[in-house]
Amino acid sequence: MTKTNRSKIIMIVGIIIIALSILFIFIGSKVSIKQDNKIFAHTSEGIIKEVEYNGVKFSNISMLTENGYTTFSADITNVSGEDISKERLHVVLKDSNGKEVIKYLAYFPGGLKKDETKTITASAHGNFTDAEVKEITD
Repeated sequence: MTKTNRSKIIMIVGIIIIALSILFIFIGSKVSIKQDNKIFAHTSEGIIKEVEYNGVKFSNISMLTENGYTTFSADITNVSGEDISKERLHVVLKDSNGKEVIKYLAYFPGGLKKDETKTITASAHGNFTDAEVKEITD
């Protein structure tokens, strides 16, 4: 086996290990109920509800607060019928009074091909448990 082949195999095994680690972390976070071991899963309909903005559908939405950080995650799918070259949108979270609590950058490098789905994840330091509504903007 050549040195190049060994390097490729090591790289592939490393990628698989990282992917499995992320999968186990994601599955573990989905199992959390409202408050478990200092993890708060945001269950407000205004946060987790699927939405569409300019041909981009946000689904499988989760927002978790743990150890002083809040992480927003969603699958985004191009439902516009054509390629989207835009690479970013903003997810604005607001409290029940309509006051902005946090604005996350939803960055998806390379845009989205027709019918393509990507997962976005954004984290910020802070406890945003008072967020009840999300808006998607440019």
